[in-house]
Amino acid sequence: MVIIKRKFMIGGEFENKFTKSNHFFAGKLLTNGTYFNSGRAAFDQILTNLINNKVNKIYAPAYTCPSLIERIIDKKLKYSFYDVDNNLIPKIKPCYNSAILIIHYFGWENKLKKNFHKLKKKKIFLVEDLSNSFLNSKRKIREKNLIFLSLRKFGIYNDGGWCNLNLNRKFNNNNNLANLYLSFRNNKMNYVNQKNKYRNKNIELRHLAKLSNLEKKINLKKNFLIINQTSLNQITNLDLKSIKKKRRNNFKILNKYLKKYSLFKGKLYPNIVPLGYPILIRDRDGIRKLLKMNGIFCPVHWKMHNFLNKKKYPSSVRLSKNILTLPLDQRYGKKDMLRIANILKGNIKYVA
Repeated sequence: MVIIKRKFMIGGEFENKFTKSNHFFAGKLLTNGTYFNSGRAAFDQILTNLINNKVNKIYAPAYTCPSLIERIIDKKLKYSFYDVDNNLIPKIKPCYNSAILIIHYFGWENKLKKNFHKLKKKKIFLVEDLSNSFLNSKRKIREKNLIFLSLRKFGIYNDGGWCNLNLNRKFNNNNNLANLYLSFRNNKMNYVNQKNKYRNKNIELRHLAKLSNLEKKINLKKNFLIINQTSLNQITNLDLKSIKKKRRNNFKILNKYLKKYSLFKGKLYPNIVPLGYPILIRDRDGIRKLLKMNGIFCPVHWKMHNFLNKKKYPSSVRLSKNILTLPLDQRYGKKDMLRIANILKGNIKYVA
């Protein structure tokens, strides 16, 4: 077992550490709409809007976060799933008066959006999940589309979700879950900064158990809450320019050494701010354990929901089984990216 100093840990849940500055986010992207305590709560309001508009069915990607699928099922809206091809392009033929949920995976715009004008005659609603891409510049918010996002995905906010519906209803603002999450991040920051330099597995396991329990509580919450005031204050008080630059630079470093394994082979266009560096590899779970032993914690986007018939969605299954998202966020720099690349060199094989 490799013993890693805490300061060399990469990935995992964020600490509560922010750099203050003014930025475009609240002023431009989120001038209108409604804030909630989570992206799941915001998505729930989008689904309610579809039901109120008597939409017959929603098409959702089989390759998506299971919590979104659970929301669709809970709303008792008729639904179908669609597969994506190896380039993450939806394979779908929607029926009249339906809705399509698309995800802008890892920061890259979903190509169905560009061709959506062809579907408008069929009275199709487009629902966009911007959770992976809301930091992208030059993004055009089309009010005719239904849009939601989770503010937590890039690690810069404690909690929060948003949708572009201007809702006049009053929601509960007694957000104890947000306070628990803020406490969790503060505890992690204290742990990382302790004088004892080496990792304590017992403390880490307790942290992970608390986080897992908190996620379950958020997912099960039925009476949705408005955003915590602390998080709302952060939205107008962060240096996003620096965050974008660090993420893009880290992506370029990893891409120099790992491009062969990357999910995205194309150019990193100037407007893209990547969520992570997704690679497709054999023995994904084994490589993930190897990285964890070396203090590098990588999420899996995503494990497919158990009830899905995997034979119907071969491309989604391929992604779910083999994808690993390498962390490249604003907490890290060149040395950290090189350490990830050096550990992976010689240990990974691409999935054709």
